[in-house]
Amino acid sequence: MMIKGPVQFLLDGSGRPQYAVLPIEDYWAITGEGTPEPAPAEEPRNPLHQNAPGFEVPEEVRAAVRAGQHPITAWREQRGLTREILAGWIGFDEEDVAHFEDNDAVPTVEILQMIANALDVPIQALLPPAEPDDPVDE
Repeated sequence: MMIKGPVQFLLDGSGRPQYAVLPIEDYWAITGEGTPEPAPAEEPRNPLHQNAPGFEVPEEVRAAVRAGQHPITAWREQRGLTREILAGWIGFDEEDVAHFEDNDAVPTVEILQMIANALDVPIQALLPPAEPDDPVDE
């Protein structure tokens, strides 16, 4: 049996190969197992929708955002965090978080993901709501 795909070796502490990672098709060929059934197709979702399956936005956060508070601020306060603590968790200064929350600066997707991870929310929950005539929510 010849392995067709690339193989990655995971080494132990002394640098000797401990595990081999190979493409799943090669694994199935070696073990004689067939391919699994394909997952059922899901209905397409709007990737910017804040209510991802299994995720609920607390009314306290909804109300704060409706009142004009930035979603980062609303979630940070709902989680009981100061700007200083959130900034420390994501490796930024308190002033940086203030700029994001005050709309003085727009965080990159990478920074938004770090904030989302720190607040334990999907990244979509940190996006300001779409304007009523914005086609994103349609």
